[in-house]
Amino acid sequence: SLPGTVVRCRHIEGNVHEVAISFDAPINPRDYFIDSGDAYLFNAEGIEPEKMAGDVLLLAANPNDEKLVRDCVRATNILLTHETDIDKAVELVKHPGFDFAFVYNNLTPPAEDGSEPSEPSDDDPTGLDFIQRVRNEGLLMPMVLINDNYDRDMRMAAIAAGAVEMLAKPIAWDALYQAAGEFLSEFTDEHNQQLDADLQ
Repeated sequence: SLPGTVVRCRHIEGNVHEVAISFDAPINPRDYFIDSGDAYLFNAEGIEPEKMAGDVLLLAANPNDEKLVRDCVRATNILLTHETDIDKAVELVKHPGFDFAFVYNNLTPPAEDGSEPSEPSDDDPTGLDFIQRVRNEGLLMPMVLINDNYDRDMRMAAIAAGAVEMLAKPIAWDALYQAAGEFLSEFTDEHNQQLDADLQ
């Protein structure tokens, strides 16, 4: 056990709460990270896509990644906003309204011939950079990082930076639903009215 004191506890939305703990001695979170292998840290209960609603940001440079997420959310009541540029995406989420974000780590656009992008260089911006910038702005929006492959160190870095989890490609729709489902409330009459107004 780790002796500490709960200094703040507040309700955010649904079953999501923020708890701040002051430990009696400095700790390194990595020393207590549970490596669950391929098991993501999501609620394993069934998700009903048609009852999911909310405003979701998608940060992705590859059109194939955008298409995957757009196809996935067609069965939901999610309003999806796509952005390819980190700076523009940060400015977007500074304004209230976004409930969640899917963030692809590799933001290198594909080659002109449409082939898959290469591994980003050290100078290229990444999805992890975006998550860190959002948290530095003091924003609490839940975000999931999507990496090109499963990398335990990257997953730990993503969670330490403020992501709720990291998914690895290839991605099944169920994983996307579970990732977003914990943070997106069931749709209401008010949401349907707003959706109709946005579409007019």
